[in-house]
Amino acid sequence: MTRYIILAEYIWLAEQVTGVAAAVLAKSGRIDLADSALHAPAASFGGQEVHRRS
Repeated sequence: MTRYIILAEYIWLAEQVTGVAAAVLAKSGRIDLADSALHAPAASFGGQEVHRRS
């Protein structure tokens, strides 16, 4: 079973990599785009995964 990271984990990781505080990153005007991108691989249609792993 694949485990996808959630937005909070993404923000934590971004903080570790960039050195920018998580509170600052969370208030970003584009955080919704990151959240959308994190959900895309888990998308399904009719019970079938849309994005398949090779």
